[in-house]
Amino acid sequence: MSVVLNLAGAKIPGTEWRRVNLNNAKLAGTNFSRSNFEGTALNNADFRGAVLDNANLESAVLNNAELQGASLRGAKLNHAVFNNADLREADLSNARLVSAVFNNAELIGAILDGADLTGAVFNNAEFDGVVFSGTVLSKAIMNNASLKGADLRKAIGLTKTQVNSARTDETTLLPEGLLE
Repeated sequence: MSVVLNLAGAKIPGTEWRRVNLNNAKLAGTNFSRSNFEGTALNNADFRGAVLDNANLESAVLNNAELQGASLRGAKLNHAVFNNADLREADLSNARLVSAVFNNAELIGAILDGADLTGAVFNNAEFDGVVFSGTVLSKAIMNNASLKGADLRKAIGLTKTQVNSARTDETTLLPEGLLE
């Protein structure tokens, strides 16, 4: 028998969920600020509108997770995996996403102000219209990522090679003096 955790709308900040299986969990609108999900399996989890500010999700696996409109301000997401995840309109301001993986993820309308995406992988990810303000993109892999209408003028560590490997259009704004 399989049990699906349903805590939708609960307010339980600062809780411990480290290295457990929460696949398919129903967590929409839940307040998990400062909670610890390190190494947790969260595949197909529903975090729509959830608050995960300053939470620890390092090495968590969130494939096919729904995080539309979730707040992850200041969250630790290093080495987390978000393949095919929906992060539209999610707030990742000042989050640490070093070496995180976002293959085929949707980040349209996401807020990435001050986020550290060093070495993150974004193959085929969608960033249409996203503003990268103070966002660190050093060594990020963006093969075939969509940056249509994105504003990268204040991105840090962005190279011409990264831009050339992504999909852009005439509305994509790039920093002056972009280096190889």
